[in-house]
Amino acid sequence: MMHAAVPWISELPGGTGVRVSVYVQPGAKVACAAGEYMGCLKLKVSAPPVNGAANEAVIQWIAQKLGIRASKVCLVSGQTSRRKLIEILDVGYLEAKEKLLL
Repeated sequence: MMHAAVPWISELPGGTGVRVSVYVQPGAKVACAAGEYMGCLKLKVSAPPVNGAANEAVIQWIAQKLGIRASKVCLVSGQTSRRKLIEILDVGYLEAKEKLLL
């Protein structure tokens, strides 16, 4: 299915979910989406970038926004970087795009 081009989200093969590129700003006062930045969805999380706390906060935030279990959200790459690649199962492109930007 054709969608308006958004650089930070793509469908997984077979339509099983989506892949999202995120840029994370840890240590923020409030967890929220902050638009697009460098071809990624920018996420602010309150957790510090220590011992994976910010990564876990990103996973929990995405799961909560999409109304799915955190086990459906997987950090594929970027464990120690601000730029991360996340795979989200059982969520459609349009649903993810709309809900993550709210």
